[in-house]
Amino acid sequence: MNEYNYTQNSIKALQTAEAMAQENNNNYLTPEHLLYALVDQDGGTIPTIFQKLGADCNAILSELDTAISQLPKVSGQPQVYASNELSRAIVVEYTRAGRLIRRYSAASQTLQ
Repeated sequence: MNEYNYTQNSIKALQTAEAMAQENNNNYLTPEHLLYALVDQDGGTIPTIFQKLGADCNAILSELDTAISQLPKVSGQPQVYASNELSRAIVVEYTRAGRLIRRYSAASQTLQ
């Protein structure tokens, strides 16, 4: 992962998600771990959006906590790897972001 391609909040969320996976003895970092970290971020974009939509962030965190507690566990201090689902999600979003940047660049070139 090239950290220069992510915002500070994204990097912090990934680090928090990884720590959560280790604390729960999960050897795979899943979308549930990352979503929990994003929803739990103080002043983050995700909780702000969810609150504006009327979603109960505490209820979401509780459901995610239940889902994470049901994930397979390993003994000892696990080496954490991104699950296939999380890897796919990151690749899809990275590709979308690249397209948005290219569109923005093309539009700004046109306006000049």
